[in-house]
Amino acid sequence: MAQTDKLHIDVWADVACPYCYVGKHRLETAISRSGRQDEIELELHTFELDASAPKEPAEIASYTAQKMGVSVERALEMDRRVKAMADQDGLPYEMERIHASSFDALRLLQLAKQHGVANELMSRLQRALFSGRRDTYDHAAMTASAVVVGLPENEVRTVLAGDQFAAQVRRDQQAALRLGAAGVPFVVLAGRYGVPGAGTVQSYADAIRTAWEKR
Repeated sequence: MAQTDKLHIDVWADVACPYCYVGKHRLETAISRSGRQDEIELELHTFELDASAPKEPAEIASYTAQKMGVSVERALEMDRRVKAMADQDGLPYEMERIHASSFDALRLLQLAKQHGVANELMSRLQRALFSGRRDTYDHAAMTASAVVVGLPENEVRTVLAGDQFAAQVRRDQQAALRLGAAGVPFVVLAGRYGVPGAGTVQSYADAIRTAWEKR
């Protein structure tokens, strides 16, 4: 945690992670309701949850069923639970969506972090994916999303054309693992209060209050 009067919150997440999608929204809601929005710094870190995901998009239900060794119906049942959480929070959530390697998107988020718009890009990419857009991982679509949030198009194209920021993505993930993360979302407040998984708005609010009082 940097030397600052602000409360620093670190968040590890993956674009493709549905719990990250819901958890990020709930954390941001808790921050907005805390009355300390201007006194909280939210820093996004990347975490590749599924390194075996294919480059070419696959249907999420069939992919999950094959990867986990369960029936398609069982995979759909698991996804329905997350959809119920998203529906409760008013977030778009399409069960018939694609799944693919998020590594290029995570590299792009590292560039966005340098420009101070990583949270905005993550939100835009996740909303596209979970709304059912079939081209979310296409480089052209990612470029368009990145430019909308303020990234220079030439820098975006350079990143997506090569392997820039790959090391940073892996370093982020190793940092989370050293802190005890078993998956994402993984939230650490004030450098020492960890909240694994997608918490409720109330649980995030309680964590913010505790971290603020004991920082």
